[in-house]
Amino acid sequence: MYSLPVLLMLAAVLFVAVTVLVIILLTQRKRPSLNKSFYARHWSEIDKLLVNGSPESWQMAVINADKLLFHAMRAKGVRGAHMGEVLKNGAPLLSNRNAVWRAHKLRNQLAHENGVRLDLAVARKAVNSFKSGLRDMGAID
Repeated sequence: MYSLPVLLMLAAVLFVAVTVLVIILLTQRKRPSLNKSFYARHWSEIDKLLVNGSPESWQMAVINADKLLFHAMRAKGVRGAHMGEVLKNGAPLLSNRNAVWRAHKLRNQLAHENGVRLDLAVARKAVNSFKSGLRDMGAID
């Protein structure tokens, strides 16, 4: 059979393996599920802004879509004080992170620069990028 030192060594290895597994399982953060009706309701408002017909409403649609994705990502546990940090930290969760980044850059232009002209096609593209991110988060279907 096995000698006592070999059995003790096997027990020690097993103990360490179980301890490491328990630590990993306890420290993994479970990403909470989101209230889809909340996001669907807010998304409906964003859609209404897009069909309104005015550049100002398209601008608000882009800004509100950015805010909604920020809210969803933070609710899913992605860390960051502002959207740039959240996008950086949550990039692996996004299927099309480059499109979301471009949409966020557009949002920043709209919010911080004067005289930015926005046409409907550009607004739709940005809003659809945010929508893709919301789908990735499980916020909307």
